[in-house]
Amino acid sequence: MSGLIEGLVIRAYNSYYYVQTAVQSELITCKLRGKFKKGRFALTVGDRVKILLDGENNASIEEILPRHNSLLRPVVANVEQVLLVFAMRDPDYSFTLIDKMLALYAKAKVRVVLCFNKSELEVAEQEQLKQLYGKIGYPVLFVSAREKLGLQKLKECLQDKITVLAGPSGVGKSSILNAIQEGLKLNTGELSKISRGKHTTRYSELLKLDFGGYIADTPGFSSVDNELFKGDNLTELFEDIRQVAKGCKFSSCKHDQEPNCAVKQAVATGEISSSRYQTYLTIYQELKALRDNFK
Repeated sequence: MSGLIEGLVIRAYNSYYYVQTAVQSELITCKLRGKFKKGRFALTVGDRVKILLDGENNASIEEILPRHNSLLRPVVANVEQVLLVFAMRDPDYSFTLIDKMLALYAKAKVRVVLCFNKSELEVAEQEQLKQLYGKIGYPVLFVSAREKLGLQKLKECLQDKITVLAGPSGVGKSSILNAIQEGLKLNTGELSKISRGKHTTRYSELLKLDFGGYIADTPGFSSVDNELFKGDNLTELFEDIRQVAKGCKFSSCKHDQEPNCAVKQAVATGEISSSRYQTYLTIYQELKALRDNFK
């Protein structure tokens, strides 16, 4: 079909889709063609589409381009990276929560950048965190939204990418966004309104950054349900464990009670962080208990 314009779905709300194209500065409000509704295709923010303008300020989505990936929290497609934000203090970060979130995004095969806000506090801990997660392969940034520290590196990390912003409540996610883009004046949760139902998003949006790229905010969280990893090979979701597990005596080793386990040996020598291993073990044992209960 000729005359189609390619664009990015920035917002989805009440069966309307708001598309940003390279040729129009304003968002174009579109309806989804009936053929997609019949197929029950869940078009969402981040999808790339081709739209048709009818000359009367009406537009329809005629084609949906293939996705590279998609997330459930929040529901966003074609994500290039997740900026996972924690605070150095108030609230204190949790190694368990960090590692569970890293595993969750490893499952989605999305790059993660760790960002610690309020970095004017507890400076001595920063090098430890950088060594712990940096050696696994995660970029680690330290910023202070209040003191305007580390913001240039953060902008460089976000520039020209589609990023999802995630992290617990109270760590300063909205403050960081306000600090990197003047005039935003966001309140917590303003970018996306996500209901309390499991994996249910009523409204989500990609925010266009002045320096290039888009970012999607998410509501804060305080925990990750271990059942989200049901059916997964946990070893594959912990990069440091995955690498060392190649040396285990048994290819089916779960790194729990098995003898000659290279992972447990690496924990004993400090090659693998004990906090990372404990998170892995907690998830594994709970999932094992669930399986045993349903036998």
